[in-house]
Amino acid sequence: MYGFIPAAALAFVKQLPNSEDLLDKISRRLDGNINTNFYTQYDDKETLLVLNTVAAVTNLSLEDLLANMGTVQLEQFEEKGYGPLIRSLGSTMFEFLEHLDSLHLNLVHSYPNMKAPSFRPERLPDGRVLLHYYSSRPGLWPYATALLSRIGHEIYGQTVHFEHVQKKEQGHDHDIFEVVSATGVERPQTKHETASKELLTCDATTTEFDELFPWHLQVDSDLRVISMGSSLALRFNEEELKKQKRLMDVVTVTRPNHVLNDFEHLKQFDRTAVMLMVRDEWYSQIKEQKLDEKKKAQLMRAGSSLFNVDAHANTPAGSAMSAAFLNDQFISATADFLYLQGEFRYNPRDNTLLFVGVPSAQTPEELYKCGLGLPDIPIHSNGREMLFNNVHQSATVGVAAQLEQVTQDLEKAKRELGLEKKKVHELLSSILPQTVIQYLANGEEAPAERFGNVSILFSDIVGFTKISSAVRPTQVMDMLNSLFLRFDQLCDKHGVYKVETIGDAYMVASGLPETTPDHAERLCRFAIDMLRASREVLSPVDGAPIRMRIGMHSGSVMAGVVGQTRPRYCLFGDAVAVAAQMESAGVPSCIQISASMMSELRAGNATVQSRPRGEVELKGRGLMQTFILVGMEKVDPLLLPPDDEVGVGKKIVASGGKEALLSMSNGADTHSVSSSAPRRDSIALPLALQMLQPQHPQSPPEPVMYMVRVQARHGETTTLLGVQESMTLGDVAATAMQELGLPATRLSVFADEARGKMLLLCQPLGTAVRSGVVATLTEKTGGGDGPDGDESMEFVELFLR
Repeated sequence: MYGFIPAAALAFVKQLPNSEDLLDKISRRLDGNINTNFYTQYDDKETLLVLNTVAAVTNLSLEDLLANMGTVQLEQFEEKGYGPLIRSLGSTMFEFLEHLDSLHLNLVHSYPNMKAPSFRPERLPDGRVLLHYYSSRPGLWPYATALLSRIGHEIYGQTVHFEHVQKKEQGHDHDIFEVVSATGVERPQTKHETASKELLTCDATTTEFDELFPWHLQVDSDLRVISMGSSLALRFNEEELKKQKRLMDVVTVTRPNHVLNDFEHLKQFDRTAVMLMVRDEWYSQIKEQKLDEKKKAQLMRAGSSLFNVDAHANTPAGSAMSAAFLNDQFISATADFLYLQGEFRYNPRDNTLLFVGVPSAQTPEELYKCGLGLPDIPIHSNGREMLFNNVHQSATVGVAAQLEQVTQDLEKAKRELGLEKKKVHELLSSILPQTVIQYLANGEEAPAERFGNVSILFSDIVGFTKISSAVRPTQVMDMLNSLFLRFDQLCDKHGVYKVETIGDAYMVASGLPETTPDHAERLCRFAIDMLRASREVLSPVDGAPIRMRIGMHSGSVMAGVVGQTRPRYCLFGDAVAVAAQMESAGVPSCIQISASMMSELRAGNATVQSRPRGEVELKGRGLMQTFILVGMEKVDPLLLPPDDEVGVGKKIVASGGKEALLSMSNGADTHSVSSSAPRRDSIALPLALQMLQPQHPQSPPEPVMYMVRVQARHGETTTLLGVQESMTLGDVAATAMQELGLPATRLSVFADEARGKMLLLCQPLGTAVRSGVVATLTEKTGGGDGPDGDESMEFVELFLR
């Protein structure tokens, strides 16, 4: 079948609401091999595979799909320029059906391998009209009838239905439909039937008739030949013609299909376009030659294991054999039989059938191979012009087929490009916000934004260093992947933004890149689900559930894209550093939140359950009141901290590595954001105990300072002295680039010179050092009082890109 059949199937799919997704599914099921070139012939199995795939994807039966294809096929024929040709077949629907075979006979010249169906309308005595449908592919009748119904509606303004009367699949030789229309299917009188016969006085002789129709053939009711044109008679042996010849001895009716050698049956094709194959001496030679070639092919297949044809190619005998073989192949591929195209006319006066027609050929070469030339075609038949038009039409179709293929290749490439762009967009969306992606897509640099009120979360795995050193790296990766996949799904569930992950650290922000008034409450619900999900992941060391440490804080941040090769969306500001310290000073399996975040929860009228942990000493920031989140609407027992980790008057020194209990009450009330102030008697005992203890004035701990050596991407090096541990790695990198006089845009910080261990820009320097992510190095300097006269100095080394 030609490509317009699968093309109709895809045209139908394109009209459906979700056409892009359906076409993508069809393409993937067929591995992208969808053959829809309108002018190219494809194997029936390939076409059927496409149709079955389309039917399966669209949840339609094959019969329903074919019917829908017929309704859209007319538009495709119109686009290819066949509209005027279709409209010229008749002024009524009945005339159109009568001359439909003529259209197929002429299209054979452009589509030489087309096996078109045959249609024959029949009007019964009671006025009903039947349509006889002959096809070698009977399963396509839903497509054919739907297309005819569409033509009746669009061209002839009639609503036409085809009701099945006889089905070929039930054992009959063809299908029969009753043509039903509310306005009737009339056959108008032809012009020659209504014209005046007064001037009809022609009295041509037999010789003159033969000169006009040298290829005519007339048979009686027994199908005996009673008259034959001179040109046709010359194709036969004179002695053979003297014998009584019947129609089937002289010609074979090849179109319409399935025509019986019966006079009454042939009468039904009166005034119908037919194609006859002449069984002359040329026919006998070609048939014998094809039989010889078939035998030769069988012999070559049988003897291929006994000799190798290529081994004899260089010998004279081998060359001759190859040349003869190629010559035979050429003849069998180009030579064909002689065909006559014309019509049958029934003469009721003497009960005979008269065929008048002319030789039919696609090219002049085919005509010459049959021993004929242009003079053998009567001038009045217009057959000579048709022959040259066929050549031009075939060439035009060939060019159109190439253009069609190029167009399909471009559409396929465009579709594949669209799919790839979709994948890239989805990948970018998982890394960067939509606003940033839009800037990058336009070739612009995304500006940094300030968000006045957001909530930040940091988390890490308790004992991760011991886990990673005790098991294989693949087991660690599997554990992190299983854990972070759960966290990613929770981000989508609660509408919070995953900033990044480094090692076992997981950072989330709420209230950006799109501002949300309930950012603090969202992050609290996310943190609770996060802690619950972590218990589903087991440690590869002992099989126990993973324990997480979570810290959260609310404040203002700056956000922007850092880096060019691998751009990252990073957050900067004091709120990020505080949130990180909330996590590092947190309690295992608990969620610690700052007083600032508790204020945000109160301002948003959120209902949360919390317990005051006391004051935590943050490095470089002093004391900060913190709380342990233990639930939202009600207390979750799994979120409760140990009793020694909470208290109204408790003070925890995070910088010393050991928590000191100065004045403590182990009893702690559960608080919501609307809880009242603690009772006086709840703090009376701690104050009394404090008075009995010796008083030692507490001085704030000295802030830890570091010397940082920074190496830029091209080897430029600078050393920063007195860097506070609370300074983020991003700020350290920006300061170093300013010292070097280099632009501090889109930086990435690494812990090694090979730039393989990327660091979190928003992570405080002290946290990175204490966690072992950044190593502390020692360097000897002169001028010391030791035995060797040298002094040691510790420093941190960072690498930028």
